[in-house]
Amino acid sequence: MKGGGPRTGLQCPSSRRSGVYVLEMAFEGLRRDLAVYARLKGAWFLRPGLWIAATYRVGASARGIPSPPVKFAVLALHKLLVSPWRLLCGVHVPHNATIGPGLYLPHPREIMLAPGSVFGAECSVYQDVVVGRGPVPGVPQFGDRVVIFPGVRVLGGIRVGDDAHIGPNTVVVRDVPARTVVSAPASRIIPKATAERTATGGPK
Repeated sequence: MKGGGPRTGLQCPSSRRSGVYVLEMAFEGLRRDLAVYARLKGAWFLRPGLWIAATYRVGASARGIPSPPVKFAVLALHKLLVSPWRLLCGVHVPHNATIGPGLYLPHPREIMLAPGSVFGAECSVYQDVVVGRGPVPGVPQFGDRVVIFPGVRVLGGIRVGDDAHIGPNTVVVRDVPARTVVSAPASRIIPKATAERTATGGPK
């Protein structure tokens, strides 16, 4: 997309909208997810983020299955596999989101992604992140190699360009250009006496 806008990862061009293409892209996404974690030290294959991504790929692959009974079975399997991640980690990555290959979840805790949200390739999502609806109708779309740090809220039908970094504890409700950094306002140091007077409604 021009201007570094988000790409749709697993979405295929109109001339190739086939179940086989969707399945191929789902398996390619899983292969590149594995490659991201394989570069890490230690027992990378035990990292929850890898298995959460794999669980998502199972659900996403259902979009390419033409047989209704088989599709139902795959979605039922996905629902079973996703339950521990929701209950134990508070992570919800819906199968009808569109997530490009190479997803990295370094600390998968309390992550909520909206159905229909779009992520490009090689995106990183840290803990305590919400991607959902907001002032602008729709859900967010992210380009390639976007990094979303802890405590972030990205809300509404906005676009985040390639290689953007969204800093900790920020709330994003407007488009973010490619290759930029979004940061929250710096914390202020306030004398304790001033804070106490403000809390009690006294003179400042």
